[in-house]
Amino acid sequence: MSLKKKRNTELRRGDAEVHREFSVLRVHLVTLSPCHPFTFHPFPLLWLIAISFLLLSCQLVTNAPQLLQENADIDRDDAIFLLGGQPRTLDPAKTIGGPDGPLGHIFSGLVMLDTDLQVQPELAAGWEVSDDGLTYTFYLRKNVLFHDGRPFTAQDVIFSWERAANPDTGSDTVQTYLGDVAGIQAVIDGETEQISGLRAIDDYTLEVQLTAPVVYFLQKLAYPVAFVVDSETVDTRNWEYTPNGTGPFRLQSWVDDEQIILERNDSYYLEPARVRHVVYDLGPGLALSQYEEGDIDLVGVGGANLDRVEDPNNRLHDQLAAWRQPLHQHHWPEYPTRPV
Repeated sequence: MSLKKKRNTELRRGDAEVHREFSVLRVHLVTLSPCHPFTFHPFPLLWLIAISFLLLSCQLVTNAPQLLQENADIDRDDAIFLLGGQPRTLDPAKTIGGPDGPLGHIFSGLVMLDTDLQVQPELAAGWEVSDDGLTYTFYLRKNVLFHDGRPFTAQDVIFSWERAANPDTGSDTVQTYLGDVAGIQAVIDGETEQISGLRAIDDYTLEVQLTAPVVYFLQKLAYPVAFVVDSETVDTRNWEYTPNGTGPFRLQSWVDDEQIILERNDSYYLEPARVRHVVYDLGPGLALSQYEEGDIDLVGVGGANLDRVEDPNNRLHDQLAAWRQPLHQHHWPEYPTRPV
């Protein structure tokens, strides 16, 4: 498995900042969990992030939001406003994209990738690998709670992976990312409902058997299909509108094609995020115009718009900075404050 990298350039202005971080591989956008640094400059601060891929060009722009009337209960100095389309799904087993956006903020998995694509602990505090590379033993964190307060255990991982592999779930990614686990193919084929290669030694110790050594197996576990869902609520009617995850944010509200609001999970096991809300605008509109009006913090820029912001005479140009970011990762670098 190979991961391509992309080059990122960032434009911003302002004189104050709020640091925050992600948890696990939530690509491109903002998980806002403080396990990895991210800097946010509240209004009247302005960011412009331009991201160009090695194979295709894509640019991002950030800007501090203006408080919309419909979000009068949200402190704009303690929130991030983003532009996003209506999610195809908030089910980690069914998503076909990376762990960006709301899904990646609500749920989490055993491991995450840092900005150097190195595996880091998340729900698992650590692990051991047998000499032959066939057995992984994960030691789970004992302080993890679902958003409703229920404790997380090894059985939740087993349930989540068996659900993802069940043909009734309809996952398009389980074969790719979890197909190395012994016995999972039989579940995918509908021959059984249990994965023979998974065993809960106790509530906080999980043993995983592979069919063959895979040196990048841990990296594959950072993909959403391996995230943990709540067995008590998942698959109930409209459960995606009231998901019960273990991530740094919980879903506060979701109005189709209009808006998603995430609220900080103060019981998050690593450290609570340093902003209280993340607001996604799901409605129509010209993204760059919304950015320039201050309605959103982050927007994709390409083509003529990219030429425009790269113009030295453009008012945003002198705020340009650059860094490198893996294509599939969700950890933003920490930015220095630069006054206007």
